[in-house]
Amino acid sequence: MSVAKNETESGQDRLSTIRHKPILPRFVRDLLASPPKRGGGLNNWFYRVARVLHPFRESAEIIELLKAATCSEPVKQGEIERAVQRSAATTWKPGQAAQTITHVPAWPKVNDEQREAVIASGPGLVDLWEISPVQFKD
Repeated sequence: MSVAKNETESGQDRLSTIRHKPILPRFVRDLLASPPKRGGGLNNWFYRVARVLHPFRESAEIIELLKAATCSEPVKQGEIERAVQRSAATTWKPGQAAQTITHVPAWPKVNDEQREAVIASGPGLVDLWEISPVQFKD
């Protein structure tokens, strides 16, 4: 009887040392359940999902969750690990307001005056046609 009691006590000791992980919020579970196909933003998805998983899971478990969610997709070596590592710097914090992203155009605004000056002083269409290494037949 004392053996059974000891087994029960040691079993409860083990149970008390197991940490219960918080349940993932619905939006995180939805994100995790909807990975895009390769070529459809998979790398960005790894980053976004890892970013919101950091408050709830350790990096190793995040990697395993992302691998499991994308097991049918070809994933480059180190792609998931890199996304998890890089997303740690921008970890989402529960209750955090949505971040506003300012769009910066890739090209500067066209300076119409300068454009007209370059066009006026440069070669014309016929000049370009004549100096072209590829000659077109009429």
